[in-house]
Amino acid sequence: MGESAPFTVGRLRYEVVAPGGEAVALTVGAGQLLEVADREGQQVADLIAFAARDRTEGLSTGHTRSALLRLVVGDRLQSNWRRPMFEIVLDDVGVHDVITAMCDARRHALDYGVLDHPSCRSNLTQALRPWGIAEWQIPAPVNLFQNAPISGDRSFGNQVPTSRAGDRIVLLCHLDAVVGVSPGARRAAAGGAARAPLLGEAEARAVDQARTLFASSTWPTRRTSTRAPSAAGRSVSSRSCAA
Repeated sequence: MGESAPFTVGRLRYEVVAPGGEAVALTVGAGQLLEVADREGQQVADLIAFAARDRTEGLSTGHTRSALLRLVVGDRLQSNWRRPMFEIVLDDVGVHDVITAMCDARRHALDYGVLDHPSCRSNLTQALRPWGIAEWQIPAPVNLFQNAPISGDRSFGNQVPTSRAGDRIVLLCHLDAVVGVSPGARRAAAGGAARAPLLGEAEARAVDQARTLFASSTWPTRRTSTRAPSAAGRSVSSRSCAA
């Protein structure tokens, strides 16, 4: 389990629920608290953010990694201008990831043979459209509750999240921000490591066809897949509170 620092949560301003397969966006002011909660357990939440006053500044996993050895209570998540954007003030889980890219259309096509499946990237693009944020501007996410350890041989793992229903992380916002949250697709880990799915002959043909389409830049308008990603995402909630 993670650590919890003593603090008082002020009046709840609003709560936004992100159902599985969708994303939400909200604004949080400097000095306010952002809470992201796992409503059902073992659910990853992709978190991205932009400075409200200048969208060229945003939450950066690369700059956060270079400033911190791990994410614990008291740590500050950095922007691409090396300014603190969020500070962890409460964390029920203590397991998060700042390495893995969010899922996108190419991931679903190349790994699963699906060309029209929603992804975290497309969901966040849609949620952030009212703020004029385009898909190419979506940065790498902080994957809240994702259990992706690095083993002794330096290989990357992807294990089942340890979060339980109701677990949360609370962030103190240091900058006025536009925040996007997307529940990630829930994937089972076999033997503690992420592995490619075993495909039958028809499924393998579907994946090969998807790869060929990507290579030729030929996009059909719609296609029914023989295999969907392993499981649908679950919901998470995001709340903004006065500190």
